[in-house]
Amino acid sequence: MIGDGENSSKPVTNVENAVYEVANELLKAYNQGTFSVGGLLMDLEGNVLYKQHNNVITDNLIHDPTAHGERQMVDWYFENKATLSLPEPENIILVTSLDPCVMCTGSILQAGFARVIVSALDTHAGINYDMSATPPALPGTAMQLEAQQRSTYPKVHSPTKMFEREATGADISCFFKAGTTIDEQTYALTSIAFSATLDTISKKINTDLPEDQLKNPTCLSKDNPIYTALKEVYPQALEYTAPHPNQPDAGLAPYLITAAKEDLLNGGEGNAVAFLDCFGNLIMCSPGNQNLSEIQTPFILATRKYAALRFSLQLANTPDTSYYLGHPKYGTFIYAKSLELNPQGVVDLGAFGSTMGGKIPTDREQFQFAVSRVEQCNLDAFTDGLPPLYSSKDFVNIRLKQVQSHKLIKALKAGLPD
Repeated sequence: MIGDGENSSKPVTNVENAVYEVANELLKAYNQGTFSVGGLLMDLEGNVLYKQHNNVITDNLIHDPTAHGERQMVDWYFENKATLSLPEPENIILVTSLDPCVMCTGSILQAGFARVIVSALDTHAGINYDMSATPPALPGTAMQLEAQQRSTYPKVHSPTKMFEREATGADISCFFKAGTTIDEQTYALTSIAFSATLDTISKKINTDLPEDQLKNPTCLSKDNPIYTALKEVYPQALEYTAPHPNQPDAGLAPYLITAAKEDLLNGGEGNAVAFLDCFGNLIMCSPGNQNLSEIQTPFILATRKYAALRFSLQLANTPDTSYYLGHPKYGTFIYAKSLELNPQGVVDLGAFGSTMGGKIPTDREQFQFAVSRVEQCNLDAFTDGLPPLYSSKDFVNIRLKQVQSHKLIKALKAGLPD
């Protein structure tokens, strides 16, 4: 076995064994106190290349809101493909205990794996939330057909009839000639274990202070460990403050332009994402790193860096961390250029939903862009079709809107790299 430090295992020859392997991974997630989801990557000969589980929660703290099993596995594949001489993506199968979310689906589509084999369904956040195997969250796009052709939901053999399911989606008989059916007990574990942790972990990731208790980090002394940590992550932190929270002006342009130029050098398209806190302070401005992994977009890295910053300070019991570094739902993420409706854009939409993690304030726009590349009506139509977690007014209700400052838009159009 490559990649997880365990001894080599025998090749997987049937779906039951593959799902049994990922069920063991989800138990590791359960014991860690995070969402009980696990997965693996294997080649067409059944050799397991890598296994991973959800790592959103570590040490009872939010470690990384994007650390879903599938997203991590795709990153691992891109990061190690050359050095480990991994098979081409069309010779890779991803097996997961739970229907992938929007972020993970975008990651998988960007990778281009041969098959995605899913055990349990997720009517809340899964890409196949209506259980049609169509998948409904990608309507009318080439991505929808590709996902449909590559995803499969195997038959569940259920003597009790409690978990009985017929196979839907793409054929997998050519990959698993020794069996294409999941046993009832294995399927039940993948389904029940996730359900058992959903409410508990969802509450754990929504325990931040309310907005009216947050403090302005510009008041911190320069020797305060929070201030020091901010500057280590992003040296220009707190140099800019928007004239109104949630409404950046042209003063933000130089920071976005600098990061966008770095993004271009890192294999991206010359984009960047800034994060402003609820006071309008610039906390960080991030490029992507698609030379390392095709799904390391500016937004993914921005939200992961902010989460890592909070995690490290909270783990060290740094006083007042939660007061000065609030939940990102009270802040604003701003693209230099809007995302596009492609797999990487889908990654970002899902990652934003995972970052928010639940209900968000409705009196502001937390997700903005300056330079438009997609018609607003098309953005709205696409987000309206996302699974309930991302589209319902009772949950995240993702809305991506253009900034109000025409001067900021003009400055970025003039200064951003092509």
